[in-house]
Amino acid sequence: MRESRATWMLRYLLPLLLLVSTTAAAQTDVDRLRLAQLEAAYLINFARYTDWPADAFAAPDSPLVILVHGDSTLVKAMTEIATRADPIAGHKIKLRGTRAQDYPTPEELSQLIANSHVLFIDEPFVGAVGELLVQAHAHSVLTVSNAPGFAAAGGMFELVRSGQRVSFDANPESIRTSRLSVSSRVLKLARQLTGGG
Repeated sequence: MRESRATWMLRYLLPLLLLVSTTAAAQTDVDRLRLAQLEAAYLINFARYTDWPADAFAAPDSPLVILVHGDSTLVKAMTEIATRADPIAGHKIKLRGTRAQDYPTPEELSQLIANSHVLFIDEPFVGAVGELLVQAHAHSVLTVSNAPGFAAAGGMFELVRSGQRVSFDANPESIRTSRLSVSSRVLKLARQLTGGG
């Protein structure tokens, strides 16, 4: 007896489609991990060429705290890169992720920002970016995001994705008014400067 078309599709075509979709999902995860690692490398280098006010660290050997407001894949990738990075101006790098536990309340996030030196906001979690930037600015926190329009909105560095490549825009005015000093060598590499730079 001949198989019906539906039975044939279930028996032969469906497993093939599942294999293709699983392979595509795995490739997407690999691409996402590579992008996260690349963004982490940018983040570390931005920090390496930034000077904070003297009162930003409790002690000369206090850690440089990077707060990553993003999902677990991003936090994991950035933690791996940060762990391998050399200390910055005598400060070991300490990375904290907001998604490692329950999503923080606005008050908890505000406290985390106040105790950080760098804030990275992943695009899906950018939310009320204006309020986050006001808090970060008040505490001389370097702000970085991969959200489109971040630099124009007052963020300091905006990572710009193009396929598997990343470049960045910068907002020198936001950097200057936050009491941070970023090397001109970094700013010269920016794709474009916004905010009066």
